[in-house]
Amino acid sequence: MGSWHWLVWPALAIGAVVVVFGLDRLGLWLEDRGWLYYRRKKPTSSPMTALVAIQQAIDPGIRHVVEVKHHQRSEKEKAADRERLVALLVEVLRSSPVNIEAVRLYLAAAKEMGLDWQSLYEEASMAVGGTQLPPLDDGAPDV
Repeated sequence: MGSWHWLVWPALAIGAVVVVFGLDRLGLWLEDRGWLYYRRKKPTSSPMTALVAIQQAIDPGIRHVVEVKHHQRSEKEKAADRERLVALLVEVLRSSPVNIEAVRLYLAAAKEMGLDWQSLYEEASMAVGGTQLPPLDDGAPDV
């Protein structure tokens, strides 16, 4: 009865090493597919971000300050985006055959950004000043 213990314990130790190695390979495989943070990749956020909801529940005024700052920054970004889109539209409208699809793409981008795409087109067409411009209905973004 005593001799088989000498065979069981090394077999269990080898089996435990094989199981740990298999679990390590499984973790790496899951990490490669983006399902798990394990060894190679680290999460981009910290666990402290989970406490933001608690802080907002305790002090709701902070959320309003953050939203106001975001709104002010958003207005500056909208003005910059509007200038950029007008410049792109002017460039497309000055091209020899006007590419209607490019006009539609820029106007759709303006609509997604929350800009008034009709006034944007009018501003660009005034900057071009040509009479060969497509009507606004041809370049209107899909709704």
